[in-house]
Amino acid sequence: MDVRDFWAKSDPHHALWRHLLDVAAVCAALLRRFGPIESIPDKWVTYIAAMHDIGKADPEFQNKDVDLANALRASGVELPAERTAFRHEARSAEWIVPQLQVLGWSRYACRVVSMATRAHHGDFRAGLHGAGTYYEENQPHLRQRTESWSQARQDLDELVKDALQLKGFAAPDFDDASAAGIRLAGLIVLSDWIASNADLYGYEQLDHKLTPRDYFAASSQRAEQVIRSMQLDRTGLPPDGYTAPAFSEVWPRIGEPRPFQTALETTCRTGLLPGLAILEAPMGEGKTEAAIYLALHWNRLLGREGVYIGLPTMATSNQMYSRYRSFLEEVGGAEPRLIHGMSWLFADDTPEGEFETFGDPEEATRAKDWFRNSKRAILAPEGVGTIDQVLMAALNVKHGFLRLLGLSARTLIIDEVHAYDVYMNALLRRLLAWCRILHIPVILLSATLSQHQKQDLVHAYGGELPLHGDDPAKEPYPLLTFVPWEAPAFCRKAEASSARTLQIERYYGALPGRDRRSKEIAWERTARLAERVTEHGGCICVLMNTVAGAQAVYRALGKRPNKLLFHARFTALRRNEIETEVLRLFGKGADGRPENPHRPKEFILVCSQVVEQSLDVDFDAMITELAPIDLLLQRSGRVWRHERGVRVTGDHPTLHILLPAESAFAAENANTAALGATGRVYSHHEVLYHTLAQVNNRIAFDLPRDFRPLIESCYGGDIQPDGVAETIYRRAVAASRKQDDEDENAARTHLIAEPSEHEFSLGRMLQVGVEEGEDGDAPSYFRARTRLGDETRNAFFVEDVRLERAISRGLVAKERGDRKHAYPGNDTLRVLFLQKATIPAWWLRNLEPAEDYDWIRERDGPDWTRRHIVFFLKDGMWRCTRDGVDTFLRNDPEIGIVMEALDGRTYEPTAIEEAEDADVGFAG
Repeated sequence: MDVRDFWAKSDPHHALWRHLLDVAAVCAALLRRFGPIESIPDKWVTYIAAMHDIGKADPEFQNKDVDLANALRASGVELPAERTAFRHEARSAEWIVPQLQVLGWSRYACRVVSMATRAHHGDFRAGLHGAGTYYEENQPHLRQRTESWSQARQDLDELVKDALQLKGFAAPDFDDASAAGIRLAGLIVLSDWIASNADLYGYEQLDHKLTPRDYFAASSQRAEQVIRSMQLDRTGLPPDGYTAPAFSEVWPRIGEPRPFQTALETTCRTGLLPGLAILEAPMGEGKTEAAIYLALHWNRLLGREGVYIGLPTMATSNQMYSRYRSFLEEVGGAEPRLIHGMSWLFADDTPEGEFETFGDPEEATRAKDWFRNSKRAILAPEGVGTIDQVLMAALNVKHGFLRLLGLSARTLIIDEVHAYDVYMNALLRRLLAWCRILHIPVILLSATLSQHQKQDLVHAYGGELPLHGDDPAKEPYPLLTFVPWEAPAFCRKAEASSARTLQIERYYGALPGRDRRSKEIAWERTARLAERVTEHGGCICVLMNTVAGAQAVYRALGKRPNKLLFHARFTALRRNEIETEVLRLFGKGADGRPENPHRPKEFILVCSQVVEQSLDVDFDAMITELAPIDLLLQRSGRVWRHERGVRVTGDHPTLHILLPAESAFAAENANTAALGATGRVYSHHEVLYHTLAQVNNRIAFDLPRDFRPLIESCYGGDIQPDGVAETIYRRAVAASRKQDDEDENAARTHLIAEPSEHEFSLGRMLQVGVEEGEDGDAPSYFRARTRLGDETRNAFFVEDVRLERAISRGLVAKERGDRKHAYPGNDTLRVLFLQKATIPAWWLRNLEPAEDYDWIRERDGPDWTRRHIVFFLKDGMWRCTRDGVDTFLRNDPEIGIVMEALDGRTYEPTAIEEAEDADVGFAG
């Protein structure tokens, strides 16, 4: 048989030998960004990548296409009479081991390569119990066929080696098997997907009459062009003669760097080696600019280019994207990609080209999805998005190792690292462990990080935290902590640019309780307080811990002008409009200057936690419900953030805090009802009790001097705070520890294996990786999640007749078995997704549509609705019954998505349901 007759792609047709050389060519081009791989010459890496599909040189695969199989039979090739299930990647993984062993490779090294090859369709366990069905030693004709096809694979191997002009080398000895395995697996998948993209790569346009050597040369030229068009060819500057730049060279607009930034510059210019950096400083000290400066320095030192900046929410990601894009325009960097669950709505996210992965229809869809801008941000040089998108690299999801590959060529920056719960911190620690072995520099930013949290993060990266005495509260602040790859960890003390007094105004009994009447009184009281604070003008923020609370306070403000409501439960289109307006009114002016001509003289912004982290907005004062001390400090960072001269709200920035009754927890028989929804959103009640004690004892915080003592007093030990009965406190501590253990165990269920120097640990995962959800989101807890307890559902609120018709056509197509389900086109899909909103899961319990009101449940719609619920509205409303009560869902452009009873009755949520009403876990 002539191995040149074997096929790899059927539509358009592509010979197997050419496809193998295409993949080798693409891999060679990608190595300049993602390679090299330890101990393996680049040419041998390209050979291994090419051999990923040699398992297609098998009768079981060549029989998969009827017409092509008949053509092979006509040329004398013996093929089975029937088609059977077959995993060609498993055959490739089995085949390559003896080939490398003959060359002197150890079983240890061969196993790494075999696992990486096996995983190129996302499953490390594919075909572990046999790749095909015909290996029957007691059947001579099958044994003869086995031998003939083994020879065919050998012939194909020789053809590829000759085309690559491959020469032998000393067998590799990996210092770190997991690092080598991740890079190999990622390069194989990415090279295969690019070379298989008929439109992007255009393999059918190459001259098929060329000899293998000439064909490889032509394919290599094509690969260079394609990789360049994808911006995957970019590498950093060589390190020869390199010295760290001055901070003002990187950020000329800043002028005089702040002391914190100068301390970092000095450390860099005296020889700071790459590794982990933790930058702790107050809000507004320029931590982001410092992190970008450090990332630029480390990238140049390593000859790399690119950063991924991970933030807590979509809103903060959107703002950071604009800031970072402006920076890259000034320094001549690559165009950054914005990545979160909704980013594709506001940018061209059409995947480039079509994919043909014969025998696995889902693989073509999966590959195509990875070529969307939203996913490619993980692979491209520059990306900004939510923390979820990088935490997915620590979860057992199919092709999650591509995220690690993308990060391996650049520096990772994670902001507000204190803000993540136990579950997410478990994911972050596993991610840091893989970053260490892959030599990915990581920069973590926080204003309010406890020593315990910092120790966990440093240990996860393989370092030991240097301590400053026995009392964590006396540790210097601001502080720079470094964990180099090849040196002991160390710290550098820094100074804050200024000190300020944060005035505390306490309002006892103003925190909403659990009963409806208590809530209504508190919400009305909060609205009146907001009016008093702005009596003489000023822009203030009222920050509530639940969406329901924010909506209620906004309603209580009545018809007064100059007010706005901002939370996550708007449709995507409306939320983006509100976010833009918030930044226009309360952000900086042109060119980052504090003077903002759009800033009103008087305004009340009512919001949820969407304003809490990273958002660069400035208010004259803030009213906030009680929250853990670190979050109160974060919220205070939005008050007097920019230099504006005289403020009409007072002589000092002021935090007006809504508190429970002063002695609510002093009695041994007290309960948590006084905490209301706040106690359900922030379930670690002992932290709230410590926070109350600090607020009760102080009329002001001296910042930044009090940062460290305040944080450690609430997170640093089990000392019972004043004003809280021992029984109440100990019960809270026990409940928190139990919850933390449950959350840690939940995270372990979905984590990838820890990296190991001695074996490719990811390849021995017992559980097959699950599919990612929409744009890296994972809607079900039993599929991989990045946020525990975020029990929300994605829904479309549709009132556009054209959208209704498109969905109806999709449903008809689905019933007829049309796999594409009448895909409506990207423009229509974008309009549909602009009507997306998230709603609490409990809204859907015992819900039945009223007569003439239609809906589509999550799994019943066409594929392109991506498991979203669809509500078909009439006059902005969807009527239903809930627990027998006539109810409606309404899309209010001013209030957001609401659920109300038609007779005015309200539903009292349970503890779990009320916790779902917060925007704490909102990212995407």
